[in-house]
Amino acid sequence: MTSILSTISGYFSKHLILGSFLPVVIFIILAWLLLVPILPGHVAFFQPLAGLDKEWKIVAITFTAIVLSGLLYNLNIQILQLFQGYPWKDSWLGKRRTRHFKKRFNSSQVRIQGLRALLRAIDTATSDFAQSPQLIKKVVERLTSTVDELSNLGTDDKTWLRTWLEVDAYDSNILKDRWIGIRERVLNEYTRTMQRVRNEYPSEEWLLMPTRLGNLIRSFEYYPKREYGIDGNEMWPRLVAQIAPDYALTVDDAKISFDFMMNCSMLSGLLSLTFLITGLIHPSIMSTKTGFVFLLLKTGIFACLSFTFYEFSVSRAAEWGRLVKSAFDLYRWKLLDQLGFKQSLTTKKAERELWGEISRQTIYGDPFARRALLDYADAQPKTAPYASSKQDIELEITRGIQLVAHTETVNVFVSVRNIDPARAAEEVVITDKLPEGFYYEWDSAAVDHRAVIVTGANPFRFKVEGQLAASQSLTLTYRAIPPQASQKHNVGFRFGTP
Repeated sequence: MTSILSTISGYFSKHLILGSFLPVVIFIILAWLLLVPILPGHVAFFQPLAGLDKEWKIVAITFTAIVLSGLLYNLNIQILQLFQGYPWKDSWLGKRRTRHFKKRFNSSQVRIQGLRALLRAIDTATSDFAQSPQLIKKVVERLTSTVDELSNLGTDDKTWLRTWLEVDAYDSNILKDRWIGIRERVLNEYTRTMQRVRNEYPSEEWLLMPTRLGNLIRSFEYYPKREYGIDGNEMWPRLVAQIAPDYALTVDDAKISFDFMMNCSMLSGLLSLTFLITGLIHPSIMSTKTGFVFLLLKTGIFACLSFTFYEFSVSRAAEWGRLVKSAFDLYRWKLLDQLGFKQSLTTKKAERELWGEISRQTIYGDPFARRALLDYADAQPKTAPYASSKQDIELEITRGIQLVAHTETVNVFVSVRNIDPARAAEEVVITDKLPEGFYYEWDSAAVDHRAVIVTGANPFRFKVEGQLAASQSLTLTYRAIPPQASQKHNVGFRFGTP
């Protein structure tokens, strides 16, 4: 028998043993000690065990524990969703509980807005505290009636100061100290409320669930979406592969602890319900006053244990969520690199847009609007000179210079040809860049008799009015000058000419 148990345990993972097997064993023992003795002897379920030896009874119970553990382990997602409230969210009870949390969520939002407005008012208040006693009195009265921590604001005079300060200086000092103290307490209340709302509720009202656990889990499920534009549920399996082994072990330990509490809560509830059903099916158990009291007591105790373990599971879920959020903070760049994206991201907005598009593509595939797909890297900027048009017609460009004798001026020629045989190019824009040390001579750009609009500051953009017909060419000319005459001898080399 020992070899059988050791062989079986070799296939058990840490998660399965601590998260599922251990709770099952505990409650099988409790059921054997507390439930089986009160059952009538003719119950068919236990008759096959009656003729077995003690060792084989242990083997049978162990086998039952293993089966129940496997069932509990594989139904982990469904059990979690039950505790979150997904299956019964649209029921009468679910809707009522959701309305309760919506009311609390909205109340917290109003509280945050009020505290934020008060902080702004304090920060912009006059620095002449001697003229603000009425304002301070009003703020104190309002806060002590609405904010719990502020109910004990100190208002006693510091009489010892009067020995050293004149009356006016004393009053001003007291007002200033009190004002600063009020601001600190308001800020503490604001940050604590903000932290509680962010940790216990999702970011939007429509995401609220009918249970505390459901709202807490949704709060960290939607954390990567709120902070980085990442769909957490879709990207988490991919992120796991990038997490450092030690950190992944820490996350797994937190999840195991949570599963243990959640499974104990569920098993306690089932055992409590079993006691109640047993009493209803077999009234003989409650035929005596003692039997009735003991059955009622057992039912109540396990119902309380179920609620207690649920409360423990909420606190363990908070720790699990904290580690999950940190994983996105620390390892999202490795995931982005592993997915093949090499964009240069310098702003939070750009990162959110990139992750939002990656998440959308992962979930829904190519966009319905048939817009361009997301590139794996930023498009490399074109090297000047180059030309473009409104219709993105292919244009051929040629560039050259002409040194003006006895001057420091260089004439630059840029020829553009429309090589499309059928279409005319509209709004042709020529981009050119001067070598270091040269400047564009103001108002020198010209294209035949057409107007040229010049923008930019090296590179310069020359917008040519009108159209460039199919297979036709135009030539842009402008002058460049060096800032010093001593640079004249190397002008040709710097423009790439001998």
